[in-house]
Amino acid sequence: SLDIIFFSREGRVVRMAARVTPFRMIWGGWPAWGVMELQSGWFPWAHLKEGDQLIFRSKEDRSC
Repeated sequence: SLDIIFFSREGRVVRMAARVTPFRMIWGGWPAWGVMELQSGWFPWAHLKEGDQLIFRSKEDRSC
């Protein structure tokens, strides 16, 4: 199974679905723009919740 994060164009988490089984359809809803599929069990470790801001950086960006 997978943990799935739907996010807006701005990178805001708009929906999360935990332990999604294979071949199950999940709708991200509006304003979902992108999706990340992660190994099941990732959510508790990451302390992520709806409304959180995701920040995407290139591998070369080491500014943090």
